[in-house]
Formats: sequence, structure tokens, C-alpha cells
Amino acid sequence: MACCLFAFADQPEKTRSGDEKVRICSFNLRGAIKGDKGVRNWEHRKNIVADFFKDKGIDICGTQESARKHFPAYEEKLSDYAFFGKNSLGEQDGRVINVILYKKDRFELLENNTLWLSSTPEKISKEWGSSEPRTVTYGKFLDKKTKKIFFIFSVHLDHISSAARLGQAMVLFDLVKKIAKDSPFFVMGDFNCLEDSEPIKYVKSLDLVKSVREVSKSKPGGPSFSFHGFKGKGSSIIDYIFVPSSVEIESCEISNYSKDGAYPSDHFPLICDAVVK
Repeated sequence: MACCLFAFADQPEKTRSGDEKVRICSFNLRGAIKGDKGVRNWEHRKNIVADFFKDKGIDICGTQESARKHFPAYEEKLSDYAFFGKNSLGEQDGRVINVILYKKDRFELLENNTLWLSSTPEKISKEWGSSEPRTVTYGKFLDKKTKKIFFIFSVHLDHISSAARLGQAMVLFDLVKKIAKDSPFFVMGDFNCLEDSEPIKYVKSLDLVKSVREVSKSKPGGPSFSFHGFKGKGSSIIDYIFVPSSVEIESCEISNYSKDGAYPSDHFPLICDAVVK
């Protein structure tokens, strides 16, 4: 039995004005890690992940910690979706990929790339004491229903160095401004940052974007934390979706989705229903 303790419509609906909503998700899926046993193992979790996508009607998801070992499950169990992303450690390593999945019947992928969060974004690189190279994967999409064009950026900031997280956030939004220009966009991911941290303060200081939880027309649903370590309990939000004023957020939630007491990841996904203007 699937379980979600907080109310959030299982499928997105049209707005009162008739505009078509798009359901966006940011989800750290946790890699396929050998030490994860039982219900934490990817072979078990992949079924819960697939059920989550279907039950929640996700249109586009920016993931973190996707791995090549996840790809067969995406292809088999999420066949309505296409996906893309490049490994942050090089093509010979299949562990750390900010994969973006999207419903291929609704969206056309016009452009995509993976860039490194450093002063040399075009090549594998790291700075500021980052534990490893960190990337942003982005896609430019055409919504076939609305004919609107927008960008999705999926990112995972460093988990060790606070200086690296700040530097990576700065590079990230420089890239967003350069790539998206005046188009609507969503920036999402695991920032490994609390809401009062310097990187999040920097993002908000740009006066370019706001967190979907800040601008949602309805009260944000779900728990007040996103990382829970497979325990279902936590204290911190470290996963975010940021949008500019050209994107309206009808509703959002941190989803504590589970199935038979097992969770799809050690992070809860963040979902929002959006209208791209």
C-alpha cells in the first residue's frame, strides 16, 4: 500500500483560467550503493520510485545521485519517460549523474548539456575544496500542450565544503542567467544547505528567483524537512526548487511517499504544480 500522510492531488489539474499545469519534481534518489541492504537496496527501491512517479503524475523530474545502474529500471518501469544526464566524474564512472526525466509524449527536448560548477564549466573540474566535481544538468523543453518553452536545471552541491557550496551556487546562477536568458526556468536539487545558510542567502539576494515554498499560492504541504535518512523523520530542508516571476506556483509539497513502510530514497522529493507564463 502506498502512503502519503499529507494531502496533495495525485494528478495535476488545469488552473481556473484554463492554463495547463506542469508537475515538476526534484528528487535525490540515492545512488545504487552496495552497502544498502533490504528495503534500502536499489533493487527494492526501484519499484517504489516507479510507483511514486506514476501515482503522483510527475511530468518532469530533476534527480540527483542517479547512477547508470538506475538506467535499466528507468527504461523498464518508467517507459513513458525519456532521460538524459552526464556523469560528473567522467564517462568511465557511472555513479553520480543529475539525470532529468521527462514525459516524452508531452515535452520535446530542444537542447541539453551538463556543465561543471567551477571557473571552467566545460570540463571536469572542482574548486574551493569541493569533495568531488559537481555539475548542473539542464534541458530546454517545449511543452507540446501549451507551446511554452522553459528550462530545467538539476544540481547537487558539495556535501563537505561550505566554501565550495557558496562558490558552486554563484557559478550555477551565472550559468542559469547565461543559458536561460529571459525564458522561464526551474532550478532544483540537493543544495546540501539549510535555509539560513550563506549559499541560500546568496541565491535569494540575487532578486532573480524565489523558493516554490515561498511563492506557492496554497500552503506548502508535507513535512518541514527533506532529508530523513530512511527513517521518515528529520529536521532540515536541504532540497529546493527555485523559480523566477515568469513561473507561477499553484501548490507544492515535500512528499513523504512510502510503500509498505519503505521509502524510495533517504530524501523526500519536492513537488510543485506550476504554470509557465
